[in-house]
Amino acid sequence: MVSIISSAVLLGALAGCADTASSVPVSSAAPASQSEAVSSLPPQTEPVAATPLPHPVVTTPDEAVAQLQAGNATYMDAVINYGDIAPEVRADTAANGQTPYAVVLTCSDSRVPPEHIFSAGVGDLCVIRTAGNVVSDVELGSIEYGAEHLGAKGVVVLGHSGCGAVGAALDGHADGKIQSIGDEIKLGIGEESDATLA
Repeated sequence: MVSIISSAVLLGALAGCADTASSVPVSSAAPASQSEAVSSLPPQTEPVAATPLPHPVVTTPDEAVAQLQAGNATYMDAVINYGDIAPEVRADTAANGQTPYAVVLTCSDSRVPPEHIFSAGVGDLCVIRTAGNVVSDVELGSIEYGAEHLGAKGVVVLGHSGCGAVGAALDGHADGKIQSIGDEIKLGIGEESDATLA
């Protein structure tokens, strides 16, 4: 059995995914030289060794939701990803295959990395990324593969605010193949003109 989960179903646990705008101040003044640019960077500290989270054993859709929520709770306060990416895990999944506990369909926006948002490691998630979460037969086939052949117990459709693809669809300012993405989004949102509701 597979559970289809929207980000809204995960309740407040996905609060970190909602706002992707950066709060880092950006200076409009360019540094005069490369050495000035380097000297303006914060001082380097020794890397923090993370204790990876163990590979979750998930056997039901409810356990998949609980694991996603727990991973997101870890992410909310994290400065590094605690998912297990150790060489041993990579070797094991290469030799023995993958057993993701969830399929995540999300936007290709680089500010919405599911492996980080859910504190997941190698082999934990089957991730499908496409601009604006536009789904064709290829993405549907990938979701089916994750659920039927890899044994994922949940499917999450993870949206986010500030989506450039949705904004372009609403503005109608897309060129080339990007226009086809906008056209699909417009079909999905109909007459909606508010980006936060689209």
